[in-house]
Amino acid sequence: MSGISVEVVYARPDRQALVEVSLEEGATLGQAIIASGIEARFPRDDFGACQVGIWGRIAERDSVLQDGDRVE
Repeated sequence: MSGISVEVVYARPDRQALVEVSLEEGATLGQAIIASGIEARFPRDDFGACQVGIWGRIAERDSVLQDGDRVE
């Protein structure tokens, strides 16, 4: 299986994070968030309650990513 590279970003008024992750083809938005480790950087935030998206469009966590996508 070949891989893909995606950016995972998260921003708060006081802090932000951008992490590039390499995943297997067919990986999902939710898997990218976990692989990025961003949840550990913001332990007080409830990531389960956050809306997520790809390139600014709301998406489900089981959405399959494409190489070069930006998870927000």
